[in-house]
Amino acid sequence: MTHQLLPVLARRLGLFTALASLAFVVPSFAQSVWTGNTDNEFSNGTNWTPALPGANDAAAVNTGSPQVTNNVTVNQLGVNGGDVTITNTGTLTVTSGSTINSGSLGINAGGVVNSDIDLNGGNLFIDGTLNGKLQLNAGNVAVNGSLGSAVVEATTALSNSGTVGDVSVSSGGTFTNNTTGTAGALTNAGTASNAGTLGSLTNTAGNFTNNNLGVITGKTIISGGTVTNNFQMTDADVAAAADFVNNNGATAGNIRNSGTVSNAGTIASLQNDAGSFANNFGGAVSGTTTVAGGTVTNNAEMNAVSVGAGGIFTNTTDGTAGAVTNAGNSSNAGEIASLTNTA
Repeated sequence: MTHQLLPVLARRLGLFTALASLAFVVPSFAQSVWTGNTDNEFSNGTNWTPALPGANDAAAVNTGSPQVTNNVTVNQLGVNGGDVTITNTGTLTVTSGSTINSGSLGINAGGVVNSDIDLNGGNLFIDGTLNGKLQLNAGNVAVNGSLGSAVVEATTALSNSGTVGDVSVSSGGTFTNNTTGTAGALTNAGTASNAGTLGSLTNTAGNFTNNNLGVITGKTIISGGTVTNNFQMTDADVAAAADFVNNNGATAGNIRNSGTVSNAGTIASLQNDAGSFANNFGGAVSGTTTVAGGTVTNNAEMNAVSVGAGGIFTNTTDGTAGAVTNAGNSSNAGEIASLTNTA
């Protein structure tokens, strides 16, 4: 009797193992490849092999010119030679992201793509809306519509005439915010310029130029590289390894300096902790200048000046200053309103 039970138990155990194996199978995503056998409609299943890609599938476009004219959702999109167009009535959602290696993806005005995109080659045209992050690894992209955010790598360029969120520019990369462009927070280590509206700036290296009509509405942090202002910006912090130039006709807010700053425009106030500040011809500091450390040289116009024990203030022959309170090292060859020497 015992010998008869063993084969039965073995068969039942085998059946249980098989069922358990089926229960724990992880489904794999299917891949559909564009053929365009019938027409250019992305949603037409006869244009794909083996079938129309669904929400859990990957779509590969290696040739042809599919057009998205309605709402489409896929898991992944790979463009490797074809040209995908999102028309003014189309919305393409790619839940796990898109990769463009060659060919192109074009978003017409009114069209929408909900996807992160890695551009490794080929072309991307944004005249509509791209809700996602662009990883720009190759080529140049112009935004005439809207873009969620972007990372601009070396040897690539992003130009914005529409709306873009936060942008990070690596060394060797280029970002241009044109007169009609609006961008969020910019972190720059490459080459960047603004003639539109920028939310804030963190310059870690490289060069940034705020051109005529360019406005930076938030704070500017200059931890490295050079920032040049030709129009309007708010407060700025300048680190020891950084340079800031405020040119004639430009305005800036409160400046805190430990690096190298020159001014020929107008700034609201100056806190000089270290480094050097030169107020050149045409330059004005409308508020108080505090020289806690470093050197401040005035060749134009300053308001009240307070010089701490570690500071140096020089008012040259062309310089005019308001009331000067000195506890450091000050000299005057121009005109000051009054002097209070405390130490």
